[in-house]
Amino acid sequence: MSKSPLAYILSAVAVALIILAVVFGRTGNSTQPDVRNRVPSIPESTAQALQAASDAKASAATAVQAQHDIQVQLAQLADDAKKEKDAAEAAKKPAAAPYGKEMTSPGIVTDFGAFPLNVGGSSNEDVYLGFTFTDRTGFTKKFFPVCTQQTLKTGVPITIIYHWREWQHDLVGQRGCYEMDGFQQ
Repeated sequence: MSKSPLAYILSAVAVALIILAVVFGRTGNSTQPDVRNRVPSIPESTAQALQAASDAKASAATAVQAQHDIQVQLAQLADDAKKEKDAAEAAKKPAAAPYGKEMTSPGIVTDFGAFPLNVGGSSNEDVYLGFTFTDRTGFTKKFFPVCTQQTLKTGVPITIIYHWREWQHDLVGQRGCYEMDGFQQ
């Protein structure tokens, strides 16, 4: 069974029509609108989203300003606390000793008595008054000899103001003494 040439021609025409219908069906009937003439329409949800973003920006700016204000206040509180601490420490410290005089730290007299003066192996029997003072940190200072007619509190914490008094004459065993200028409790 052979096919006639007419069947071949009809088949070819049918295939050509199908191809033309497909090609013109896609481009010919479907014309897209011109983008230049199109007016965009913003849906309501997009407008709400834009407003929410604007509100979020304003809230973020407010939060940044609040954080800055808090940091400034914290710095001011720290500065005030430091000034208060420095003032408290300054109030605890005793007043400075007058010029030329020395001052101990707060402490107590731990030993008081008469001590013999031994000068260069001599048999001098001179005895001088003296005392031992220990401050809060444990530092110990021996005041020897102490000038006569000195007053001193014992048994209570004190700060001693003193100076070394040189004697004006050169006698054996009389080289000077500690003079107590005052004390603070």
